[in-house]
Amino acid sequence: MESSKSDWIYNQMYLGINCGEKCGFIYVDAMGGYGKDKENKIYVHGKDEEGHDDFQNRFEIAWEDRKDEELLKSVGNLCFFRAEIKKDDKGNIVKEHFLSAYDFIQYLSENLEEGMKVSVTGNLKYQIRNGNVQVQKNITGVYLADYLDSPTKYTATFKQAILFDKDCLDLKEYDSDKGCLLIPGYCVDYLKDYNGVEIKSNYPYKVDFEYEIDKKANPEQYIKKCNALFKVKKDVDEIVFNGEFREGGATVQATYDDLEEDIKHMVDLDIIPLEEALSRCSASSSRERRMVLVMPNIKKVTKGDVTSNVLEIYRGKYKEEDLEFILPSTEEETEEVEMKTVEPISEEEDADLAAILAEMGAE
Repeated sequence: MESSKSDWIYNQMYLGINCGEKCGFIYVDAMGGYGKDKENKIYVHGKDEEGHDDFQNRFEIAWEDRKDEELLKSVGNLCFFRAEIKKDDKGNIVKEHFLSAYDFIQYLSENLEEGMKVSVTGNLKYQIRNGNVQVQKNITGVYLADYLDSPTKYTATFKQAILFDKDCLDLKEYDSDKGCLLIPGYCVDYLKDYNGVEIKSNYPYKVDFEYEIDKKANPEQYIKKCNALFKVKKDVDEIVFNGEFREGGATVQATYDDLEEDIKHMVDLDIIPLEEALSRCSASSSRERRMVLVMPNIKKVTKGDVTSNVLEIYRGKYKEEDLEFILPSTEEETEEVEMKTVEPISEEEDADLAAILAEMGAE
């Protein structure tokens, strides 16, 4: 597609993925392109001597060289978009990689088929729209997943480095209907601009999470667990959590007693089947978008010949003032804007999210 406002030529894709009854339909997207009349560049990072991604070694690749395989050998693995959705004549998976989302989307549009069982990977991108924080799920890889032979295996998971301060935990913020503690946290991501003011820095987005726990079964255990995870004794903690997306319209399931008397009468006479009446009378709410925390991540760390497992909970990693970030309220208020961010990483407009997460403590 070509933008009507500039020389920007781009590809864009939205995918709705059936992630099972619990997680629902998850919508993910990808977009990439180039300026027709510009000298386009792709910002990448390299590899260290052992072949691991080296986020400190940053360089540029010209747009016209993005498919030069010899040149791409020096690029870090996390810079690529990957597609493994085809098989050759011998039944082997065809592995493709792309440096540009533009080419990646083009390949998917030509080879991805409705109903394919796939595993989709990607990055979470946070943004502010109409004063609200939204999470965007950007695709970086699509793989055939023949092992997903049953819908009961479908799921939608995420791993996220989250910051918590002393004000995040309130044990009274419990949703009995969902069986979850409501817990806000901060996710650091790149912010290009806000209200017309150029920011170009990392920003702590305040995001609402849920921690699934049964408070009624054991109130004392509820307090112990929540305090063990979320109670901040000093400064700001960072926890890398594994979690699940739960999306879709919540349904309040009707029972026989909820039916109107005239409908009950029809059911009693076997004119309307009970299952049909309950289905028609159950109420669906507007679409939910939930991020449910499951457990802290355990990371394998190798030093020399020794491999150990590290629980990714980092107490007091940041100071409280690191979360201070006063956004401009109007386009005119640009002079006295105070900005304090959590470890700024890059001022490049196209700073990749993988580098940011690595610096924040995620894999």
